[in-house]
Amino acid sequence: MDALDEVLRHAHVWNSWLVLITGCAALGGLIVSARRGTRRGSRMLGAFVGAVHLQVVLGIALGLLLTATGDEFFAGDGAKTGWHAALGLAAAVSATAAIRLRRRPGRAWPAVLAAATALVAPQPARLPLIVLGVLAAVGAAALIQRRPPRLPQPMSPSQESR
Repeated sequence: MDALDEVLRHAHVWNSWLVLITGCAALGGLIVSARRGTRRGSRMLGAFVGAVHLQVVLGIALGLLLTATGDEFFAGDGAKTGWHAALGLAAAVSATAAIRLRRRPGRAWPAVLAAATALVAPQPARLPLIVLGVLAAVGAAALIQRRPPRLPQPMSPSQESR
């Protein structure tokens, strides 16, 4: 059981970084598309929602395993365990709400708020890192979503003679 316990712990920790990275990218894309009034950025939001849900599943599996073996969460701090689980579930609900809001026209800013809540709620200690990641993602999304300039098309010989 110790090997499975370690695998689940490491998967839970590494997936939290995946949640952070995909969440910053999704939030940056949502902010840029909300400012421009476009409907882009849904793929990264889907990846973020999937990573959040995987994080909850890994946490539940780890919790069940630790309970079965008699180990303690957070060195026996029951309040911290409860808050961690509640905030993780709240993040999953908020991320799901973000993707549902994004599908409806005119709901871009509520989707941004729901995604930001899902990103910050379970890991408030990482807020400075989240802010920097979102700022970088906004810049990258603005470059990616930028429309290429329209170049003048060459005229055909028949148009030149006119």
